[in-house]
Amino acid sequence: MATAPTLGEPTPGVPEVLGAEDLLGVVVEEKALVVVPRARFQVYVSPSRCFWRLLGRNNRAYARSADSSGSAEEMRDLALLAARSAAGGNVDLMSARGREWEWVLTVDGVTVARSNGAYGRRVECLASVERFRIVAQEAPVTFVRFTNRAAARPATPTTLARLRPGSSFHNG
Repeated sequence: MATAPTLGEPTPGVPEVLGAEDLLGVVVEEKALVVVPRARFQVYVSPSRCFWRLLGRNNRAYARSADSSGSAEEMRDLALLAARSAAGGNVDLMSARGREWEWVLTVDGVTVARSNGAYGRRVECLASVERFRIVAQEAPVTFVRFTNRAAARPATPTTLARLRPGSSFHNG
């Protein structure tokens, strides 16, 4: 069995996408090299929108951007602002009739980050805020090209018939 390389050493067969300083560890199993990245902000970029999510080591989403109307550079800057202000930023809890709880992080009146979803209990929402505060401070920013899955699917005969003039599906 091969020994695992230490951090900072180049690993044969692993692309330098993350860089050695971004790796938490390398696990070597029978002929399989698994790279485990640490938590990171991922900026998703598409032609129509751009947004970020804070993902943990297990790819669980901790937070997301408040909107998706900015450019990739603006989303990167908002993710970095969320990271810098995570420890001491103003976090407000919101609830619809005490049933579903969400949080938002605001800096100078601007919503920078929000919970990734709603929580059934207030205590779960507070725990989510604490996880965000811990994880966000050290998370690097990465970029991902975002494609619309529906647009990427091949057309079915039914879909093509709907688009063809004169077909029984065509509404024109």
